[in-house]
Amino acid sequence: MLTTLIAACAAFSRCIRISRRMREHLYSVYIVASRSGVLYTGITSDLEHRVWQHKNGTFEGFTKKYKCNRLVCFERYDQVQTAIGREKQIKGWTRAKKITLIESMNPRWQDQRALGMEVSGEWAIDERGRRSRRSKDKAPDRFVAKKPQAAIES
Repeated sequence: MLTTLIAACAAFSRCIRISRRMREHLYSVYIVASRSGVLYTGITSDLEHRVWQHKNGTFEGFTKKYKCNRLVCFERYDQVQTAIGREKQIKGWTRAKKITLIESMNPRWQDQRALGMEVSGEWAIDERGRRSRRSKDKAPDRFVAKKPQAAIES
């Protein structure tokens, strides 16, 4: 009986490890802007919550000081290393190149979060910072971030 219990625990432990590896992670590289045009590039694994933090000035720092709270551009990656590399690449760009990227995805610089844009098919953050489930069929295709044009990738 003890051997059966030990075997069951070992099998359960293997299942947990496999489950953790198979869990889908999405990392977002995003750009928020102020009304006056100040830009901030960042990375997060929870875009909805991070945008809520920017909008509510949760943290002291650059985005609070310059009121960068409008989500104008984002890209999704399933590998954190790829997302970090892309964030560093964008941060190294000139302002003009960042503007070209934003305008290729969002020509009117509209706050994608304020428009009710689905930044996640699974979770939403309301005005009070509470999480709620969203149905995956609500995400309009037109709001899915496009891959940047080859001319602005390097």
